[in-house]
Amino acid sequence: MTSRLDESFPACVPLPIVGVMGSSIHAHEELAAPLGAWLAAHETHLLTGGGGGVMEAVCRAFCRTPGRRGSSIGVIPFAEGSAPDSDSPLLPASPADASKSRPGYPNRWIEIAVYTHLPYRGERGTDPLSRNHINVLTADVVVALPGATGTASEVILARRYGRPLIAFVRDRAEIPALAEDVRATGDFDELTRFIGPHIERRREELRSRAEGRRGDGAAMSPGETQPPPDGTASSAGGTRPARNSRIRIDFPARALFDTEVPVRIGDINYGNHLGHDALVSIFHEARVRFFRAFGMEEANVGGAGILLTDLEVSYRAQVFYGQALRIEIAAGDSSSRGCDLVYRASDRETGKLVALARTGLLFYDYSAGRVATMPEVFRRVIG
Repeated sequence: MTSRLDESFPACVPLPIVGVMGSSIHAHEELAAPLGAWLAAHETHLLTGGGGGVMEAVCRAFCRTPGRRGSSIGVIPFAEGSAPDSDSPLLPASPADASKSRPGYPNRWIEIAVYTHLPYRGERGTDPLSRNHINVLTADVVVALPGATGTASEVILARRYGRPLIAFVRDRAEIPALAEDVRATGDFDELTRFIGPHIERRREELRSRAEGRRGDGAAMSPGETQPPPDGTASSAGGTRPARNSRIRIDFPARALFDTEVPVRIGDINYGNHLGHDALVSIFHEARVRFFRAFGMEEANVGGAGILLTDLEVSYRAQVFYGQALRIEIAAGDSSSRGCDLVYRASDRETGKLVALARTGLLFYDYSAGRVATMPEVFRRVIG
């Protein structure tokens, strides 16, 4: 139920957060300044460690950008010489120490300072008592600029926690022991091409969450429906949640496309049946065929590309080598910027339901680095 208060105040939509890590001594202005300005212009929050050097330079450029919506956030380390109490290592030694921060922190461009009780940095940057964990876990994307052991530790944590990560450096040696599999570039356009899709995916997730809020405060994903109170069969598509399934996917009444995909020997896993990852690849194959059937490509849908914002799969039955699957695709919920595609996989011979899946699809202008409106040619396809 929506109250008058809900109608008067539209849902607050949070912004993506980009964490920029780098030297606390050297500004590397030629790298930090354009990055800060770009992030401000693309409606993100900026998160840094709140100190000098790269942190101050990127914050300054961010805050000086006219018309920005985002805020400059600094995660502040515990003060030097105010070591935590040895009896309670996670607490300051005294109330007076609790208000202390390291000299130079926060820099004057920090708008939201998050003060912590965590003193370790540099070579101890991966220690549980380092604020670097907060820096990385709070960021939706991590950008590492030239720095020393502290920056290197944030790179390690970003990889550990699975955060999208890129190093913006002129030489890989500018970050100590930078792993070979970490993407690195000194080209600003390549950097923004990496950041752009990640922040737009996150923006769409946040927008969908805000639009999906209900009067009871719960949030639902795009296209998600509440299960019947008794947990019985669905009215849409005749599907029923699996006994141990934690998600519910209803296939729409009208399929837009169907195709057959054989199960290859490479799709079989150690359990001698179709692997879950291989099934996702089969859905992708079907999606490519779907676009081509209507004269489009994933990279060119009426002039726009696509991003996948989320994936849900409900597995219903085992599949074995030699079987062929019938994959049907339908359109789910849609907006001006994208829609859900819903997939139904069944055995070609018996018609037995194998799996249901749903992907969130967002249209994206890769050349401009921003979300695009749904092309008219695609809108006609989904009706």
